[in-house]
Amino acid sequence: MDLDLAPSSALAADTEKDSRGEGASESPCDGGETAEECPGLQVTICTLAGSTAAELQVKSSDTVLSLKQLLWARTGTEVAKQRLILEETELEDMQTMEQCKVADGAKLCLVCLPTAEDQQNKMEVIVRCRPPRARDVEIGSRRVVEMDGPRGEVSVADVGDGPPRTFTFQAVLDDTAKQSEVYKMVGRDALQTVLEGYSTTIFAYGQSGSGKSHTLFGSGLSEPAQEEEGLAPRLFRQLFQITETLPAMQWRIGCAMLQIYMEDLVDLLSPNPRETKKVRDVPSRGGICVEEGTDVEVRSLAELDEVLKIGFAKEAELPRGPSKKDRIVALTVRSQDLGGQVLTRKLQFVECRGSEKLSKVGVTSDALREQAQISRNSLGTVLEALASARPVVPYRDGKLTRLLADSLGGQTRTIWIAQVLPGSHEHDETLSTLRLANRVKQIVNKPLVVRPDPPDPLPCVPFSDATWLRL
Repeated sequence: MDLDLAPSSALAADTEKDSRGEGASESPCDGGETAEECPGLQVTICTLAGSTAAELQVKSSDTVLSLKQLLWARTGTEVAKQRLILEETELEDMQTMEQCKVADGAKLCLVCLPTAEDQQNKMEVIVRCRPPRARDVEIGSRRVVEMDGPRGEVSVADVGDGPPRTFTFQAVLDDTAKQSEVYKMVGRDALQTVLEGYSTTIFAYGQSGSGKSHTLFGSGLSEPAQEEEGLAPRLFRQLFQITETLPAMQWRIGCAMLQIYMEDLVDLLSPNPRETKKVRDVPSRGGICVEEGTDVEVRSLAELDEVLKIGFAKEAELPRGPSKKDRIVALTVRSQDLGGQVLTRKLQFVECRGSEKLSKVGVTSDALREQAQISRNSLGTVLEALASARPVVPYRDGKLTRLLADSLGGQTRTIWIAQVLPGSHEHDETLSTLRLANRVKQIVNKPLVVRPDPPDPLPCVPFSDATWLRL
């Protein structure tokens, strides 16, 4: 689903010349025509997420196909992948600009269909390193993690005399990276994927204190937007801004917040957030879901902000340690076009519990230790089974893996953010996180699909009616 907005290689520049022979040209007129004889059109190509992909000059006699070829030469986006939409109408390849009523200054929306490569749907892995903490300096922890952004490499020095361990990932962000850089690297393309109708899940994994919550949520939603806003608030802000500017489609957005602690699942937005819930497979509701789960319809960014604040406040009231829980914030996004077709997809953010050894998080009793061990091992076991392409994947061994089965080997786009600390005192935990990430990048999910609304969707309670959700 990547949209490369810059020429991907020298070949793109060469093919730009070739594509002009097909009709579209860098200049609005060919050599034998004057400007008066050939009306030139300035056309802006935008993505669904609102960014400008290209600004092109064409002739009114150019075909849509020739425009796509020029766009391919300019941006590297394959012709077969492109759909160009003017207002609410998709342009047909063999029609001319004049026939399509494309005027000078027109803005066309570019929608990218998945290619064969996209259909492989590999899990994407990004590594982010947080800055050293004050306590790291106090205890004399030396830096052992180095990153090479252009190469996507993470190198971990050995605390003894051994050689460093080096891993390569899709992208890496060192401890100087800002929140806005995370959004540019992950959020923009994820938003485009959701708008086009595909479900997307973003995991943050690592030991306690490695920055998972900061990366995903940061300072939370705020007005005006703040630099420390996390990935989720930035995506939510853009999602509402875009859906409000697409009047040709009707949008409904529901929010759910869940927590899993020692295999107890609670619904943070329910009237009784201390009541444990069960996970059920209900085909009429789209598959795996939380029994009697609460989905709150939010009609504005302000309502979503209020719901999230309430959910986090209720979570803080629960008697459980912050490092021992999994947190899921999920938006269900429904869209209905002018033809009446309804599509449903999810945008989920999963903050995994601390990955460190149980002794570090104060789990002492045998019963709690056993439950914690089950929770920790179920995710790792599922990931290992998927990476090894085993015929049986034990999703049912844990609540988290069963609930997120479609994100782990299923028909969802999945992004895995591995969070690490740079110091020598965290050397073993850092290596453990990177080893798991190295296995995750080998997982290939099933091809992405757009899903119609299930026949019996989970009821969505309007925020105004959810009177129990008040601070």
